Amino acid sequence: MAMAGPLCKTNNSSLASLRDYVADTVSANYDLVFCLDHSIGFHHGKMPQHVRNAVEFAVGKGMLTTVVCTTTLMQGVNIPAKSVVLRNPNLFLKKTNGVEPKLSAYEIANLRGRAGRLLRDFVGRTIILDGSEFETPSQQIGLFEPTVKQLDASYGGVFKKNREMILDETIADENKKRSGISKYIRSVMYTEPDAAGQLARRGIYFSSAEVERIKGGMLRLDVDKSICRRYRYWDPYDLQTLRDLSRKIDLPMSPFDDNVVNRLASVLDKVSQAMPSLVGKFLGSQYASNSRKRWVLCKSAVGWAREKPLSELLAVEYIGDSSDKTEDCIAMLQNTVAYGLPALLYPLYTLGGKKEFLLSAMERGAYSKANITLLNNNIPRETALTFSDRARKFIREDDSISQLCLHIPRLGLGFWDRIQFRHLASLGDIQ
Repeated sequence: MAMAGPLCKTNNSSLASLRDYVADTVSANYDLVFCLDHSIGFHHGKMPQHVRNAVEFAVGKGMLTTVVCTTTLMQGVNIPAKSVVLRNPNLFLKKTNGVEPKLSAYEIANLRGRAGRLLRDFVGRTIILDGSEFETPSQQIGLFEPTVKQLDASYGGVFKKNREMILDETIADENKKRSGISKYIRSVMYTEPDAAGQLARRGIYFSSAEVERIKGGMLRLDVDKSICRRYRYWDPYDLQTLRDLSRKIDLPMSPFDDNVVNRLASVLDKVSQAMPSLVGKFLGSQYASNSRKRWVLCKSAVGWAREKPLSELLAVEYIGDSSDKTEDCIAMLQNTVAYGLPALLYPLYTLGGKKEFLLSAMERGAYSKANITLLNNNIPRETALTFSDRARKFIREDDSISQLCLHIPRLGLGFWDRIQFRHLASLGDIQ
Protein backbone atom coordinates (compact mmCIF):
# COMPACT_ATOMS: atom_id res chain seq x y z
CA MET A 1 0.00 0.00 0.00
CA ALA A 2 2.83 2.43 0.89
CA MET A 3 4.54 1.78 -2.46
CA ALA A 4 1.33 2.12 -4.47
CA GLY A 5 0.15 5.32 -2.82
CA PRO A 6 2.34 7.90 -4.65
CA LEU A 7 2.01 6.22 -8.07
CA CYS A 8 -0.37 7.14 -10.86
CA LYS A 9 -3.18 4.78 -11.75
CA THR A 10 -2.44 2.31 -14.51
CA ASN A 11 -4.25 2.17 -17.84
CA ASN A 12 -3.08 -1.41 -18.48
CA SER A 13 -6.16 -3.41 -19.55
CA SER A 14 -4.72 -6.72 -18.31
CA LEU A 15 -4.17 -5.33 -14.82
CA ALA A 16 -7.60 -3.70 -14.90
CA SER A 17 -9.17 -7.11 -15.61
CA LEU A 18 -7.13 -8.68 -12.79
CA ARG A 19 -8.19 -5.88 -10.46
CA ASP A 20 -11.87 -6.49 -11.31
CA TYR A 21 -11.41 -10.24 -10.85
CA VAL A 22 -9.97 -9.75 -7.34
CA ALA A 23 -12.65 -7.20 -6.40
CA ASP A 24 -15.45 -9.51 -7.63
CA THR A 25 -14.17 -12.74 -6.10
CA VAL A 26 -12.78 -11.34 -2.83
CA SER A 27 -13.75 -7.76 -1.97
CA ALA A 28 -13.38 -4.23 -3.30
CA ASN A 29 -11.83 -3.48 0.13
CA TYR A 30 -9.01 -5.97 -0.37
CA ASP A 31 -5.66 -4.15 -0.41
CA LEU A 32 -4.55 -5.88 -3.60
CA VAL A 33 -7.33 -4.11 -5.54
CA PHE A 34 -5.85 -0.72 -4.67
CA CYS A 35 -2.31 -1.92 -5.39
CA LEU A 36 -3.20 -3.31 -8.82
CA ASP A 37 -4.70 0.05 -9.71
CA HIS A 38 -1.14 1.36 -9.41
CA SER A 39 0.71 -1.52 -11.15
CA ILE A 40 1.88 -3.03 -7.84
CA GLY A 41 1.12 -6.57 -6.73
CA PHE A 42 1.84 -8.53 -3.57
CA HIS A 43 2.20 -12.22 -2.87
CA HIS A 44 2.14 -14.17 0.39
CA GLY A 45 1.09 -17.59 1.62
CA LYS A 46 -2.16 -16.46 3.28
CA MET A 47 -3.78 -15.04 0.16
CA PRO A 48 -6.79 -16.87 -1.29
CA GLN A 49 -5.38 -19.52 -3.61
CA HIS A 50 -7.12 -18.27 -6.76
CA VAL A 51 -5.70 -14.79 -6.22
CA ARG A 52 -2.22 -16.13 -5.53
CA ASN A 53 -2.33 -18.17 -8.74
CA ALA A 54 -3.50 -15.14 -10.72
CA VAL A 55 -0.70 -12.92 -9.36
CA GLU A 56 1.91 -15.58 -10.19
CA PHE A 57 0.54 -15.86 -13.72
CA ALA A 58 0.52 -12.07 -14.17
CA VAL A 59 4.14 -11.77 -13.06
CA GLY A 60 5.23 -14.70 -15.20
CA LYS A 61 3.62 -13.20 -18.30
CA GLY A 62 5.03 -9.73 -17.68
CA MET A 63 1.63 -8.17 -16.98
CA LEU A 64 2.73 -7.16 -13.49
CA THR A 65 6.20 -5.70 -13.25
CA THR A 66 6.52 -5.06 -9.49
CA VAL A 67 5.52 -7.48 -6.73
CA VAL A 68 6.12 -7.29 -2.97
CA CYS A 69 6.59 -10.76 -1.48
CA THR A 70 7.14 -12.63 1.73
CA THR A 71 9.49 -15.62 1.68
CA THR A 72 7.01 -17.52 -0.51
CA LEU A 73 9.22 -16.20 -3.30
CA MET A 74 11.88 -18.78 -2.37
CA GLN A 75 9.58 -21.59 -1.29
CA GLY A 76 8.79 -23.24 -4.60
CA VAL A 77 7.05 -20.32 -6.31
CA ASN A 78 8.62 -19.89 -9.73
CA ILE A 79 8.28 -16.13 -10.18
CA PRO A 80 10.82 -14.68 -12.62
CA ALA A 81 12.43 -11.42 -11.51
CA LYS A 82 14.94 -9.06 -13.05
CA SER A 83 15.77 -7.46 -9.70
CA VAL A 84 15.23 -8.66 -6.12
CA VAL A 85 15.09 -6.01 -3.38
CA LEU A 86 15.54 -7.08 0.26
CA ARG A 87 14.79 -4.64 3.03
CA ASN A 88 16.61 -6.63 5.75
CA PRO A 89 16.90 -10.26 6.92
CA ASN A 90 14.18 -10.00 9.60
CA LEU A 91 11.24 -12.40 9.25
CA PHE A 92 8.99 -10.50 11.70
CA LEU A 93 7.88 -13.73 13.35
CA LYS A 94 7.41 -14.52 17.03
CA LYS A 95 10.68 -14.36 18.93
CA THR A 96 12.26 -17.61 20.12
CA ASN A 97 14.11 -17.29 23.46
CA GLY A 98 14.15 -13.54 22.91
CA VAL A 99 15.75 -13.81 19.47
CA GLU A 100 13.95 -12.51 16.38
CA PRO A 101 14.09 -15.05 13.51
CA LYS A 102 16.07 -13.98 10.47
CA LEU A 103 16.83 -15.33 7.03
CA SER A 104 19.91 -17.52 7.00
CA ALA A 105 22.77 -16.93 4.59
CA TYR A 106 21.57 -19.92 2.59
CA GLU A 107 18.04 -18.54 2.35
CA ILE A 108 19.28 -15.15 1.22
CA ALA A 109 21.46 -16.86 -1.40
CA ASN A 110 18.33 -18.66 -2.60
CA LEU A 111 16.50 -15.33 -2.93
CA ARG A 112 19.48 -13.80 -4.67
CA GLY A 113 19.36 -16.62 -7.22
CA ARG A 114 15.86 -15.52 -8.29
CA ALA A 115 17.25 -12.33 -9.83
CA GLY A 116 17.70 -12.63 -13.59
CA ARG A 117 15.67 -14.85 -15.90
CA LEU A 118 17.44 -17.42 -18.03
CA LEU A 119 17.54 -16.45 -21.74
CA ARG A 120 15.75 -13.16 -20.98
CA ASP A 121 17.96 -11.02 -18.71
CA PHE A 122 21.67 -10.46 -19.25
CA VAL A 123 22.11 -9.25 -15.65
CA GLY A 124 20.11 -9.90 -12.47
CA ARG A 125 20.41 -7.55 -9.50
CA THR A 126 19.90 -8.11 -5.77
CA ILE A 127 19.64 -4.93 -3.69
CA ILE A 128 19.76 -4.87 0.14
CA LEU A 129 18.26 -1.67 1.52
CA ASP A 130 19.25 -2.00 5.17
CA GLY A 131 22.63 -3.70 5.28
CA SER A 132 23.27 -2.46 8.83
CA GLU A 133 20.72 -5.00 10.06
CA PHE A 134 23.28 -7.75 9.48
CA GLU A 135 25.15 -8.36 12.70
CA THR A 136 28.81 -7.92 11.74
CA PRO A 137 30.88 -6.91 8.68
CA SER A 138 32.40 -10.39 8.61
CA GLN A 139 28.95 -11.93 8.44
CA GLN A 140 28.03 -9.64 5.57
CA ILE A 141 31.11 -10.70 3.60
CA GLY A 142 30.00 -14.33 3.81
CA LEU A 143 26.37 -13.51 3.40
CA PHE A 144 25.66 -15.80 0.47
CA GLU A 145 27.68 -18.81 1.57
CA PRO A 146 25.69 -22.01 2.35
CA THR A 147 25.25 -22.82 6.03
CA VAL A 148 24.69 -26.11 7.84
CA LYS A 149 22.61 -26.35 11.01
CA GLN A 150 22.58 -29.27 13.43
CA LEU A 151 19.12 -29.77 14.93
CA ASP A 152 18.10 -32.31 17.56
CA ALA A 153 14.31 -32.43 17.57
CA SER A 154 14.05 -36.01 18.85
CA TYR A 155 11.79 -36.83 21.78
CA GLY A 156 14.79 -38.22 23.63
CA GLY A 157 16.81 -35.02 23.28
CA VAL A 158 13.89 -32.82 24.36
CA PHE A 159 13.06 -35.11 27.29
CA LYS A 160 16.65 -35.27 28.54
CA LYS A 161 16.98 -31.49 28.44
CA ASN A 162 13.65 -30.81 30.22
CA ARG A 163 13.14 -33.98 32.25
CA GLU A 164 11.98 -32.50 35.55
CA MET A 165 9.53 -30.07 33.96
CA ILE A 166 8.08 -32.80 31.70
CA LEU A 167 7.77 -35.25 34.61
CA ASP A 168 5.92 -32.62 36.67
CA GLU A 169 3.54 -31.89 33.77
CA THR A 170 2.94 -35.60 33.17
CA ILE A 171 2.12 -36.45 36.78
CA ALA A 172 0.05 -33.35 37.56
CA ASP A 173 -3.71 -33.93 37.47
CA GLU A 174 -4.84 -30.32 37.66
CA ASN A 175 -5.81 -28.35 34.59
CA LYS A 176 -2.52 -26.78 33.56
CA LYS A 177 -0.72 -26.02 30.34
CA ARG A 178 1.22 -29.01 29.08
CA SER A 179 3.79 -29.45 26.35
CA GLY A 180 3.16 -31.74 23.39
CA ILE A 181 5.66 -34.31 24.66
CA SER A 182 3.89 -34.47 28.05
CA LYS A 183 0.56 -35.16 26.34
CA TYR A 184 2.19 -37.83 24.18
CA ILE A 185 3.70 -39.53 27.25
CA ARG A 186 0.36 -39.56 29.07
CA SER A 187 -1.35 -41.00 25.99
CA VAL A 188 1.19 -43.84 25.70
CA MET A 189 0.99 -44.51 29.45
CA TYR A 190 -2.81 -44.77 29.25
CA THR A 191 -3.16 -46.82 26.08
CA GLU A 192 -0.15 -49.16 25.85
CA PRO A 193 0.51 -52.22 28.08
CA ASP A 194 4.28 -51.87 27.60
CA ALA A 195 4.28 -48.10 27.87
CA ALA A 196 7.71 -47.82 29.52
CA GLY A 197 9.32 -49.95 26.81
CA GLN A 198 7.65 -48.03 23.99
CA LEU A 199 8.74 -44.70 25.46
CA ALA A 200 12.28 -45.99 26.01
CA ARG A 201 12.53 -46.76 22.31
CA ARG A 202 11.90 -43.05 21.72
CA GLY A 203 14.62 -42.08 24.20
CA ILE A 204 12.22 -41.35 27.09
CA TYR A 205 13.09 -43.17 30.33
CA PHE A 206 11.13 -43.38 33.61
CA SER A 207 11.79 -45.35 36.74
CA SER A 208 9.24 -47.96 37.87
CA ALA A 209 8.12 -45.63 40.67
CA GLU A 210 7.56 -42.77 38.22
CA VAL A 211 5.56 -45.02 35.90
CA GLU A 212 3.33 -46.06 38.80
CA ARG A 213 2.76 -42.46 39.83
CA ILE A 214 1.76 -41.47 36.29
CA LYS A 215 -0.50 -44.48 35.77
CA GLY A 216 -1.99 -44.17 39.24
CA GLY A 217 -3.46 -40.80 38.38
CA MET A 218 -5.18 -42.31 35.34
CA LEU A 219 -7.23 -44.91 37.19
CA ARG A 220 -10.32 -42.71 37.08
CA LEU A 221 -10.20 -42.44 33.27
CA ASP A 222 -12.57 -44.62 31.24
CA VAL A 223 -12.38 -42.97 27.81
CA ASP A 224 -12.05 -45.53 25.00
CA LYS A 225 -8.36 -46.36 24.53
CA SER A 226 -8.78 -46.93 20.79
CA ILE A 227 -9.94 -43.33 20.43
CA CYS A 228 -6.97 -42.16 22.49
CA ARG A 229 -4.70 -44.03 20.09
CA ARG A 230 -6.41 -42.33 17.16
CA TYR A 231 -5.78 -38.93 18.77
CA ARG A 232 -2.32 -39.84 20.04
CA TYR A 233 -1.18 -36.27 20.66
CA TRP A 234 -4.21 -35.33 22.72
CA ASP A 235 -4.07 -35.53 26.49
CA PRO A 236 -6.26 -38.48 27.68
CA TYR A 237 -7.62 -36.20 30.42
CA ASP A 238 -8.81 -33.73 27.77
CA LEU A 239 -10.40 -36.55 25.79
CA GLN A 240 -12.14 -37.72 28.96
CA THR A 241 -13.60 -34.24 29.45
CA LEU A 242 -14.77 -34.15 25.84
CA ARG A 243 -16.29 -37.63 26.18
CA ASP A 244 -18.30 -36.47 29.18
CA LEU A 245 -19.37 -33.33 27.29
CA SER A 246 -20.43 -35.30 24.20
CA ARG A 247 -23.15 -36.99 26.24
CA LYS A 248 -24.72 -33.67 27.19
CA ILE A 249 -24.62 -31.61 23.99
CA ASP A 250 -26.41 -31.62 20.64
CA LEU A 251 -23.85 -32.00 17.86
CA PRO A 252 -25.04 -30.82 14.41
CA MET A 253 -23.94 -33.14 11.62
CA SER A 254 -24.67 -31.19 8.43
CA PRO A 255 -24.27 -27.53 7.41
CA PHE A 256 -27.97 -27.71 6.44
CA ASP A 257 -29.31 -28.94 9.79
CA ASP A 258 -32.04 -26.88 11.44
CA ASN A 259 -30.71 -23.98 13.53
CA VAL A 260 -27.18 -25.21 12.80
CA VAL A 261 -25.38 -21.94 13.60
CA ASN A 262 -26.84 -21.60 17.09
CA ARG A 263 -26.36 -25.31 17.78
CA LEU A 264 -22.71 -25.15 16.76
CA ALA A 265 -22.20 -21.99 18.82
CA SER A 266 -23.77 -23.75 21.81
CA VAL A 267 -21.28 -26.59 21.41
CA LEU A 268 -18.38 -24.12 21.40
CA ASP A 269 -19.81 -22.30 24.43
CA LYS A 270 -19.84 -25.52 26.44
CA VAL A 271 -16.35 -26.55 25.33
CA SER A 272 -15.07 -23.05 26.17
CA GLN A 273 -16.58 -23.20 29.65
CA ALA A 274 -15.04 -26.60 30.35
CA MET A 275 -11.70 -26.18 28.55
CA PRO A 276 -10.88 -22.54 27.73
CA SER A 277 -7.18 -23.26 27.20
CA LEU A 278 -8.00 -25.88 24.57
CA VAL A 279 -10.25 -23.47 22.68
CA GLY A 280 -7.51 -20.84 22.90
CA LYS A 281 -4.98 -23.26 21.47
CA PHE A 282 -7.05 -24.25 18.41
CA LEU A 283 -9.04 -21.09 17.75
CA GLY A 284 -7.23 -18.25 19.51
CA SER A 285 -7.72 -16.60 22.87
CA GLN A 286 -10.33 -14.16 21.52
CA TYR A 287 -12.73 -17.05 20.90
CA ALA A 288 -12.11 -18.66 24.29
CA SER A 289 -13.39 -15.58 26.11
CA ASN A 290 -15.97 -14.00 23.80
CA SER A 291 -19.28 -15.73 23.03
CA ARG A 292 -20.23 -13.15 20.38
CA LYS A 293 -17.04 -13.86 18.44
CA ARG A 294 -17.72 -17.59 18.72
CA TRP A 295 -21.17 -17.06 17.19
CA VAL A 296 -19.67 -15.03 14.32
CA LEU A 297 -17.11 -17.78 13.79
CA CYS A 298 -19.88 -20.40 13.62
CA LYS A 299 -21.93 -18.26 11.23
CA SER A 300 -18.93 -17.91 8.92
CA ALA A 301 -18.04 -21.60 9.26
CA VAL A 302 -21.53 -22.72 8.23
CA GLY A 303 -21.53 -20.37 5.24
CA TRP A 304 -18.09 -21.63 4.22
CA ALA A 305 -19.25 -25.26 4.52
CA ARG A 306 -22.41 -24.48 2.50
CA GLU A 307 -20.22 -23.36 -0.41
CA LYS A 308 -20.99 -19.66 -0.14
CA PRO A 309 -18.47 -17.69 -2.24
CA LEU A 310 -15.75 -15.82 -0.36
CA SER A 311 -17.06 -12.49 -1.67
CA GLU A 312 -20.47 -13.14 -0.08
CA LEU A 313 -18.93 -14.13 3.24
CA LEU A 314 -16.85 -10.95 3.28
CA ALA A 315 -19.82 -8.73 2.42
CA VAL A 316 -21.86 -9.42 5.56
CA GLU A 317 -22.41 -6.61 8.03
CA TYR A 318 -20.48 -8.03 10.99
CA ILE A 319 -17.25 -8.32 8.98
CA GLY A 320 -17.02 -4.58 8.32
CA ASP A 321 -15.77 -2.68 5.31
CA SER A 322 -12.11 -1.92 6.05
CA SER A 323 -9.14 -3.60 4.38
CA ASP A 324 -7.80 -4.79 7.74
CA LYS A 325 -11.08 -6.50 8.61
CA THR A 326 -11.16 -8.07 5.16
CA GLU A 327 -7.68 -9.54 5.71
CA ASP A 328 -8.68 -10.73 9.19
CA CYS A 329 -11.77 -12.47 7.84
CA ILE A 330 -9.82 -14.20 5.07
CA ALA A 331 -7.36 -15.47 7.70
CA MET A 332 -10.26 -16.59 9.91
CA LEU A 333 -11.85 -18.60 7.09
CA GLN A 334 -8.63 -20.15 5.78
CA ASN A 335 -7.08 -20.91 9.17
CA THR A 336 -9.60 -20.97 12.01
CA VAL A 337 -12.59 -22.31 10.06
CA ALA A 338 -10.79 -24.63 7.65
CA TYR A 339 -8.27 -25.96 10.18
CA GLY A 340 -8.63 -24.92 13.83
CA LEU A 341 -12.36 -25.53 14.32
CA PRO A 342 -12.45 -29.02 12.73
CA ALA A 343 -9.25 -30.00 14.56
CA LEU A 344 -10.87 -28.99 17.87
CA LEU A 345 -14.18 -30.75 17.21
CA TYR A 346 -13.14 -33.99 15.48
CA PRO A 347 -12.42 -35.82 18.78
CA LEU A 348 -15.72 -34.57 20.23
CA TYR A 349 -17.66 -35.98 17.27
CA THR A 350 -15.76 -39.27 17.40
CA LEU A 351 -16.37 -39.64 21.13
CA GLY A 352 -20.05 -38.82 20.62
CA GLY A 353 -20.36 -41.37 17.81
CA LYS A 354 -21.53 -38.69 15.35
CA LYS A 355 -20.86 -38.42 11.62
CA GLU A 356 -18.33 -35.73 10.72
CA PHE A 357 -19.83 -34.44 7.45
CA LEU A 358 -20.11 -30.88 8.78
CA LEU A 359 -16.45 -30.83 9.83
CA SER A 360 -15.15 -32.21 6.53
CA ALA A 361 -17.25 -29.58 4.68
CA MET A 362 -15.65 -26.88 6.87
CA GLU A 363 -12.15 -28.15 6.06
CA ARG A 364 -12.74 -28.04 2.31
CA GLY A 365 -15.19 -25.18 2.13
CA ALA A 366 -17.27 -27.53 -0.01
CA TYR A 367 -19.62 -30.50 0.30
CA SER A 368 -20.70 -31.48 -3.25
CA LYS A 369 -18.83 -34.25 -5.05
CA ALA A 370 -18.05 -32.18 -8.13
CA ASN A 371 -16.48 -29.39 -6.09
CA ILE A 372 -14.54 -31.86 -3.97
CA THR A 373 -13.20 -33.47 -7.16
CA LEU A 374 -12.07 -30.06 -8.40
CA LEU A 375 -10.47 -29.17 -5.05
CA ASN A 376 -8.65 -32.52 -4.93
CA ASN A 377 -7.11 -31.62 -8.28
CA ASN A 378 -5.78 -28.25 -7.09
CA ILE A 379 -8.55 -26.05 -8.48
CA PRO A 380 -9.02 -23.17 -5.99
CA ARG A 381 -12.27 -23.14 -4.03
CA GLU A 382 -13.63 -19.93 -5.53
CA THR A 383 -12.94 -21.13 -9.08
CA ALA A 384 -14.54 -24.50 -8.32
CA LEU A 385 -17.69 -22.76 -7.06
CA THR A 386 -17.92 -20.60 -10.19
CA PHE A 387 -17.36 -23.62 -12.43
CA SER A 388 -19.95 -25.86 -10.73
CA ASP A 389 -22.53 -23.07 -10.64
CA ARG A 390 -22.24 -22.52 -14.40
CA ALA A 391 -21.99 -26.24 -15.20
CA ARG A 392 -24.90 -27.29 -13.01
CA LYS A 393 -26.94 -28.46 -16.03
CA PHE A 394 -24.10 -30.48 -17.53
CA ILE A 395 -22.22 -32.22 -14.75
CA ARG A 396 -22.99 -35.39 -12.82
CA GLU A 397 -21.86 -36.00 -9.28
CA ASP A 398 -19.65 -38.95 -10.25
CA ASP A 399 -17.85 -37.12 -13.10
CA SER A 400 -14.07 -37.51 -13.10
CA ILE A 401 -11.80 -34.49 -13.34
CA SER A 402 -11.18 -35.14 -17.04
CA GLN A 403 -14.94 -35.26 -17.68
CA LEU A 404 -15.41 -32.01 -15.76
CA CYS A 405 -12.69 -30.26 -17.75
CA LEU A 406 -14.48 -31.13 -21.01
CA HIS A 407 -17.16 -28.60 -20.03
CA ILE A 408 -14.77 -25.63 -19.78
CA PRO A 409 -15.23 -24.33 -23.36
CA ARG A 410 -19.03 -24.10 -23.09
CA LEU A 411 -19.17 -22.29 -19.73
CA GLY A 412 -17.93 -18.85 -20.75
CA LEU A 413 -15.49 -18.66 -17.85
CA GLY A 414 -13.50 -15.45 -17.57
CA PHE A 415 -9.79 -15.28 -18.37
CA TRP A 416 -8.63 -15.41 -14.75
CA ASP A 417 -10.89 -18.36 -13.94
CA ARG A 418 -9.60 -20.25 -16.98
CA ILE A 419 -5.96 -19.88 -15.96
CA GLN A 420 -6.72 -21.84 -12.79
CA PHE A 421 -7.22 -24.94 -14.98
CA ARG A 422 -4.00 -24.60 -16.96
CA HIS A 423 -2.30 -27.50 -15.15
CA LEU A 424 -5.17 -29.82 -16.11
CA ALA A 425 -6.31 -28.73 -19.58
CA SER A 426 -4.77 -27.36 -22.75
CA LEU A 427 -6.20 -23.87 -23.04
CA GLY A 428 -4.46 -22.19 -25.94
CA ASP A 429 -5.89 -18.72 -25.38
CA ILE A 430 -4.14 -18.27 -22.06
CA GLN A 431 -0.70 -19.61 -22.87
